Amino acid sequence: MKTARWVMGLLLTSAVTIANADLVEGPIRLIVPTAPGAAADLLARDIGAGLSKQLKVSVIVENKPGAGTILGASEVARSKPDGSTLLLTYVDHTYIPWLYPNAPFDARADFTGVAMIGNLPLILLSSPTVPAANSAELVAYAKQHPGKLFFGSAGPGSTLHLAGELFKREYGVDLVHVPYRGGAAARTALMAGEVQVYFGSVATLNETRSSGRVRALGMATAQRHPGLPDLPTIAESTGKPFISSIWYGVLAPKDLPPATAERLNNAITATMADPDFAKRAETLGVTLDPMSPQAFNAHIQSEFVRWGSLIENQKIQTQ
Repeated sequence: MKTARWVMGLLLTSAVTIANADLVEGPIRLIVPTAPGAAADLLARDIGAGLSKQLKVSVIVENKPGAGTILGASEVARSKPDGSTLLLTYVDHTYIPWLYPNAPFDARADFTGVAMIGNLPLILLSSPTVPAANSAELVAYAKQHPGKLFFGSAGPGSTLHLAGELFKREYGVDLVHVPYRGGAAARTALMAGEVQVYFGSVATLNETRSSGRVRALGMATAQRHPGLPDLPTIAESTGKPFISSIWYGVLAPKDLPPATAERLNNAITATMADPDFAKRAETLGVTLDPMSPQAFNAHIQSEFVRWGSLIENQKIQTQ
């Protein structure tokens, strides 16, 4: 009888342990691979507050910028897969295998997707000095003047750089890349006429529209943006699909238990459903796009393929 009770107790203890395996114990470190004040950082602070409320644990947001998101990602890659260390990152994560082949981790295999947050759609902007009122006219003008139009970016290998390279490849145009140290410098160059083409965000358009020195030609999205209903998509104008955006999401180390991923995903999804969160995301220009962990992981893998192909095809380097 004593042995039977001991075995029964052991089984019950194991059952409780398994049942609690998906519980996330605090504190949670939410690492952001950018400096404070960037869109990823602002989203992380709202996500962190929501996780704390939903899971009843403390959440500490840590900024670890450097090396094109690699410094912050490295911290997460070598952490325990128990949900206590997370990474709020963005599309640049999927460039790492090609732009930084010596990174101290495998960006494709050493992480697991927890939750998609949303997309910051890009807009094709031009200087008014270019005689083009829409995307198709810009393509036509660029083909008539190969190598005469310059497009600015936030630096080699940045999302804005890759958006321009994607545009070049998809429409067969010869634009000259001019990298700047950050998006602010590139936007200033566009308004000054130093470059004629730039891919910016809704926030960029709002900041520069009143100057009269920037023209919006098309959205790099599948559908028109609800905040800019009169601005056609690039695809509408050219007749060929073109999508480029900055997506944000939460990753964890590989081997995170599926139940833990689901619990974290549910908490993040509940946070995103809060009207105040949605309003702040809208202010940043981010369109919320919640996904299950499975759907988000599939999206990430497709992005590795998509951007890897472009980087190799266009021979893009960070130096």
